[in-house]
Amino acid sequence: MTDEMNAEEPTKTPIFRSLHEAAEYIKVKPRTLAKAARKIGACSVFGRDLVFSEDDIKAILEANRAGRKVSYTMKAPPSQYQAMKRLEKLLAKKPRKRNLKPRQQ
Repeated sequence: MTDEMNAEEPTKTPIFRSLHEAAEYIKVKPRTLAKAARKIGACSVFGRDLVFSEDDIKAILEANRAGRKVSYTMKAPPSQYQAMKRLEKLLAKKPRKRNLKPRQQ
């Protein structure tokens, strides 16, 4: 029993991928992957090179799933006052633009 507890469990070596390898793995362009990774911070940066672990790739895929229930970029609808001000601005007469070029005869 103690031998089983003391036995070393084989540790799995993490797999790291370059930007191009990771992009090929998930079938997107490298630029698209780089933008998504930088947006959510799911990559390691060494100079100008981006390196991805398996967990980074999973996080990127999870963040870009379709049909998320919560959107963090939603705004509250405008108040009646704001809506009225916007309508007044749209309905206000604007001065006519003058042509600054002299007329040619």
